[in-house]
Amino acid sequence: VVEFALERFGAIDVLVNNAGGSPPADTATASPKFSRSIVDLNLVAPLLFAQRVYGVMRDQPDGGSIVNIASVSGVRATPTTAAYGAAKAGIAAMTMVEALELGRYGVTANCLAPTAITRRRKTWPRRPVLARKRCTWWIGWAASQTWRRACAPIAGISWAAPTG
Repeated sequence: VVEFALERFGAIDVLVNNAGGSPPADTATASPKFSRSIVDLNLVAPLLFAQRVYGVMRDQPDGGSIVNIASVSGVRATPTTAAYGAAKAGIAAMTMVEALELGRYGVTANCLAPTAITRRRKTWPRRPVLARKRCTWWIGWAASQTWRRACAPIAGISWAAPTG
């Protein structure tokens, strides 16, 4: 993917690192294999992909912008999401390290933590309704804002992105 982007566009200006997901799993009974697969998908895969992009952005005259997508589950306890929440907390920590290590090369790193907004329904059970269109707006905003040198002092920050 990195090589394709470089061949096609000549540079990589923005990386939106949005990988992950997890089915609900009871913390006490989730298997080690399940937990490892959730951490691999939600933390290790984004880390490895970002590592491929670091060198490219570091060597570009204008640096670049990294927007990592975490989750409110990384900072707020959510039942049945222990491995997922731990991995997304790791994404937030990874973002702070990226900002510290890459900032001197003009690369900014920030993190968005989308959260589901629930609304009342007449039917039972009540389920959360996630409005993904707003999340897309927040991702674009973070990428464009962090691209500007004026926003360099806020690099490494995690924002909760209201999506409903």
